[in-house]
Amino acid sequence: MVVLDAFQKYLNHFNFTWYNLMVRPKKHLGQHFLTNRSVSRRIVDALRYRPGDTVLEIGSGKGILTEPLMELDIQLVTVEIDQESIRYLLDKWPDLKGSLIQDDFLKVDLQRICGRPFHIIGNFPYNISSQIFFRILEYRHLVTSVVCMVQKEVADRIASPPGSKEYGILSVLLRAYFDIESLFSVKPGSFFPPPQVTSGVIRLTRNQTETLPCDEALFFRVVKTLFNQRRKMIRNSIKSILLHLDNHDESEKTPRGAGRSRVHRTDQLDKGPAISDTMNSELTREYINELRTIIETKDDEAALDKLQDLHPADLAEIYVNLTIEEAKYLYLLLDPQRASDVLVELEEDDREKFLNALPSEVIASQFIHHMDSDDAADVIQDLDDDKKQEVLLHIDDVEQAGDIVDLLGYDEDSAGGLMAKELIRVNENWGVATCIREMRKQAKDLDEIYYIYVVNDENVLLGILSMKSLLLASASTKVKDIYDGEVRSVRTNTSSEEVAQIMEKYNLIVLPVTDSIGRLVGRITIDDVVDVIRDEAERDYQLASGITTDVETTDSPARLSRARLPWLIIGLVGGVIVAAVISRFEEDIKINPEMAFFIPLIGAMAGNVGIQSSAIIVQGIASNSLGLESTYQKLMKELLVALLNGFILAGLLFLYNYLFSHKLALTFTVSTSLFVVIIFASLFGTLIPLLLNKMKFDPALATGPFITTMNDIMGLMIYFLMGRVLYTIFV
Repeated sequence: MVVLDAFQKYLNHFNFTWYNLMVRPKKHLGQHFLTNRSVSRRIVDALRYRPGDTVLEIGSGKGILTEPLMELDIQLVTVEIDQESIRYLLDKWPDLKGSLIQDDFLKVDLQRICGRPFHIIGNFPYNISSQIFFRILEYRHLVTSVVCMVQKEVADRIASPPGSKEYGILSVLLRAYFDIESLFSVKPGSFFPPPQVTSGVIRLTRNQTETLPCDEALFFRVVKTLFNQRRKMIRNSIKSILLHLDNHDESEKTPRGAGRSRVHRTDQLDKGPAISDTMNSELTREYINELRTIIETKDDEAALDKLQDLHPADLAEIYVNLTIEEAKYLYLLLDPQRASDVLVELEEDDREKFLNALPSEVIASQFIHHMDSDDAADVIQDLDDDKKQEVLLHIDDVEQAGDIVDLLGYDEDSAGGLMAKELIRVNENWGVATCIREMRKQAKDLDEIYYIYVVNDENVLLGILSMKSLLLASASTKVKDIYDGEVRSVRTNTSSEEVAQIMEKYNLIVLPVTDSIGRLVGRITIDDVVDVIRDEAERDYQLASGITTDVETTDSPARLSRARLPWLIIGLVGGVIVAAVISRFEEDIKINPEMAFFIPLIGAMAGNVGIQSSAIIVQGIASNSLGLESTYQKLMKELLVALLNGFILAGLLFLYNYLFSHKLALTFTVSTSLFVVIIFASLFGTLIPLLLNKMKFDPALATGPFITTMNDIMGLMIYFLMGRVLYTIFV
């Protein structure tokens, strides 16, 4: 029992650790996991509830809000769509079973799962936050209050009063039924991965309005119509609604004041942008079809109305679902800065197809000119050599063109290939007054100022200067007297993987890059590193799955086939070898045919154990967490784990065969073989990734068909050889 208890504790710990590692934020779900516990506590504290109230949490993620909610005297119901998160949460808090519902909040029947009035709390995914609010409006008769975190721009719009420039659709509709308060802001660093924008927490409290003194469905429709066509005359906007209500020409029946008021258009009602409509956050087929209709009519104004409030990432998703010509039409309607942001968000293959349809002069003047140097270099890198040269020749800014050419000269998997040239640098000999004046000039080229870098007359990086030190110093103080000399940096030839490890280890949001003699040449930001981590994870996953090259689902069948065939051929060869091994023991099987029944079990267990061991080692190598342990210590640890697992599994199999087969020879053969196979497979799974890493090969190769095939062969040889010995003894 002691052994079983120890094994259960180990198994629970392993499952929890595995699920924790496997819960990855997914872009298509708009997941940015909150990691700041003080923020989560503030959000929960903002909830106004009474003991026994029902609280519905939207999107539990990794449970940072769930945990403090479970401490309250409430009836907690959570809705989560992500299967990985579900497994993680139930493994960590088994008591959630029954109250944790795997479903889409936008589709689930809230009245059925809650059964009575309820509060809502959650970190709403950015890409469906508007949809969630419209869903809340559907159940307004049951929703008592809402405390939620959304994109700060959305929070400001919802909380904005009438007449403000942010006033829009959700401002009007939510204020009709709720009192709205803006509580506090949350910086990107409180999330993983960090979003590109600040978040805001708001609270909605149900007011006393049960029903509006009008047709509520008509009210909703009028509000949406007016704000979706904000540049049109109000009279023209509502004409379609009036015509729907009456077959007569309602344009004559429109109240005279509506057509002659000083406010003629919806954009003059709020004097600014608002959330466009319920479809902007969820890019449905219907939404795409509406856009196609607008494109066919070449209605520029309607197209801009439809796109004006979408995030660049959403626009990129739209363009992927359109033809090149349709996307080109919409793209050229956008202002250059927004167009360049969208271009950066496109996947490489989609971006290449789109750019090939545009003249080089347009690419240079409308897109590249408005990009940071690193993004511009990435975009130009996708072009063929001839077009690349043409675009560079059409860039008017000689300094920008020079920066891009410099960046193109670096390996794309190095720090030089990741960095941007734009940064703030000051000379150690400058006074504070001169420093501030020069910083103002340099800041024009930057969207964000992360650090101020201090260099000497040779441009060698010396340290960083904080804004606090700068503001507190007198005008005559020299920079060299107030800067901090402790600064981490990387060289241009540092691998992108090492850059990611350094930034993760030291929690950096930006990292300076120097050349071989220490001169400051650029900086790398966290958003570039997140892309590196994602790409590396995808590549390792493909290698582990037996795919030899980086491929996408949009690639041609021929390319996908070429990527998969090499490891499939290796698997085929391995299968032939396994067949040969079995054929060598044909006589043993003829004499003892019951041995054949357990061939699949031995092969499967050998492969599974090997994959588990190699996955742990590969993960440790990738995260650089194995550096403090010697190879001997790693082997000993895996050997102890294999002994424990082997003893338990072999014991269970022995018990099964002893009770049901009544053949001691088979019972001892299968159990003993399984015990030995588990030990060997575990050692192989540990050693092979370490050896591959030592030989400068990617250790992820060891987690796929390679280790599985090798362990199959080894496992069957052990099984049959053990059978020959033990059958001789027992028969």
